[in-house]
Amino acid sequence: MCNHCPYVQGSIERIKAIQDEYGIKGVQVVGINSNDEVNYPEDSFDKMVEYSKMQKHNFPYLRDEDQKVANAYGAQCTPECFVFDGHRTLRYHGRIDNSPKDAAAVQTTDLRNAIEALIHNQKVAVELTPAIGCSIKWR
Repeated sequence: MCNHCPYVQGSIERIKAIQDEYGIKGVQVVGINSNDEVNYPEDSFDKMVEYSKMQKHNFPYLRDEDQKVANAYGAQCTPECFVFDGHRTLRYHGRIDNSPKDAAAVQTTDLRNAIEALIHNQKVAVELTPAIGCSIKWR
C-alpha cells in the first residue's frame, strides 16, 4: 500500500474493517509501503506516520525502503494483498475486492473470502486475482 494511491485511499476503511473483524480470530493485517520516496515524497516514512495517524490505522504500516520485500513477493501495485496461513504459506494473492475505489459497488470480496476459508481450515477457492491499483513506484 502507500499514502497517495486513490485505490488505497478508497479501500482503507475496508482494510481496517478486516483487521477489526478478523484480528480477534488471529489474523494480522500488515501494510507495507514500497514506493520510491525520492520521486514520490508523499510516500516517505514521515508522511506514512502522518497518514497512519490521520487514517487511524489499526494495523502496522511498514516501510520497504530498499524495495526488497516488493521484489521478493512480486508485488506490482497498490493495494496488493498477500495472505499467508499459520505455517506462513502463501494462500491468496491479489485484490481486496472488485471495486477498490467504491465500496458501494463491491460484488466480490476476494480477500475476505480467502481469510474466511483459512480461519475455517478450508482451501481458498480463488487463490489468485488481478490486483487493482496504482503501479508501485520503482527506483
